[in-house]
Amino acid sequence: MKKQNNKKINKTKSKGKNMTKEKEIRKSKQEGREKTKNNQQDKEKAKKVKKQEKQKENLITKETSFIELLEKKPESFNLLFETGLHCLGCAMSAYETVEQGCLAHGMSDKDIDALIQKLNESK
Repeated sequence: MKKQNNKKINKTKSKGKNMTKEKEIRKSKQEGREKTKNNQQDKEKAKKVKKQEKQKENLITKETSFIELLEKKPESFNLLFETGLHCLGCAMSAYETVEQGCLAHGMSDKDIDALIQKLNESK
């Protein structure tokens, strides 16, 4: 009887070990899936941040110089010309900001803001 009981106990112990191993394996697999998911989310966040930084880099503000503007958005020349800013050939345009040039041509703050918005919307 004792031998049979010992065998049952040993079987129960080994079953318990197997169950524990199975739980560990399941837990490990779950952790792996979670890490993969987190890595994907991190990559997506990094991509988003990089895109935002690039947009900020190309953003035109009132403080942007005309030279900087033309380097960032060469196609903006036509929009500036249509707005009455023909000063891109002027020597002062190398030193003036968009705001300074606009004010020198009598544009209001509202007009300047509208121009900046159009410049940023243009591709």
